[in-house]
Amino acid sequence: MTWPKELMLMAIILALSSTTRSQNTLTNATCTASFSWSENSFQQSPCIVTALLESLCVPLGGVQVPALPVNNHYNPPSPSQATTCECSTITYMLISACAACQSREWIAWQDWSVNCPIVELGVFPLQLPSTIVVPSWAYMNISQINGTFNVQAAQSSSCADASLSQTTSFSSSASPTSTLQDSTSLISSPTQAPTQVPTQASAHSSTSTTNVGAIAGGIVGGLAVLVSLALMILWLCIRRSKRAKRLSELQPKTISPELNEGSRNYLNSSMSTVPTPYSYVSDVSHLF
Repeated sequence: MTWPKELMLMAIILALSSTTRSQNTLTNATCTASFSWSENSFQQSPCIVTALLESLCVPLGGVQVPALPVNNHYNPPSPSQATTCECSTITYMLISACAACQSREWIAWQDWSVNCPIVELGVFPLQLPSTIVVPSWAYMNISQINGTFNVQAAQSSSCADASLSQTTSFSSSASPTSTLQDSTSLISSPTQAPTQVPTQASAHSSTSTTNVGAIAGGIVGGLAVLVSLALMILWLCIRRSKRAKRLSELQPKTISPELNEGSRNYLNSSMSTVPTPYSYVSDVSHLF
């Protein structure tokens, strides 16, 4: 059965729009382009990953992360809401990055976990499905970054992981190339007839010389490409670091978990109309 081109095009458009709608129901927060390093391998922002993670811990699902208004930060879980999911440093790192990528503030881990009876350090309490990928920087040791999310440290960790991944990928593909060069060198032979039959010793010596030369050439070529790749990755890291330094307003700030009076007024007047994180479908709200 052959599908008409119009139907195939419509199916593609519907699939794309469905994906967009599903992500929009998770969050209406928008990250700046300079925080592309914080995305996971599915190009999902930390705000989306936070909503996906916490949906695993809510019986009815439907967790949403709202965009942060100016002079607001995500609230820590209350005593009744302090589950092991929310009391994980993974959740804290992701929601803090979600605030940072919107040019907003975030609170320290100590303030976030103040109501947690048990904390999960560097781990998430539930097994993750293959459809949810947590970026590696979210697993950073919170004690090594002064107990609070740090933009530059997270970006450096992300950059280092990307460098290691690319180098490992190239190394695994470099060996077959060298083998192919060796095989090509061994197969190639002069087309003209020899003037005399070489002895067994001279033939063995010639083959050994060819093998050594081909292997040496392959190693030198592979090393040259690796060095070039490392220099390019280093340049990208330096460029990203310079860009991060310009975001001075995103430097970690330890602030009280309580909102100021203006923030409370904002939440009381309008936050009820905004989809909030950890919300149930039945409108049982849970604010950070």
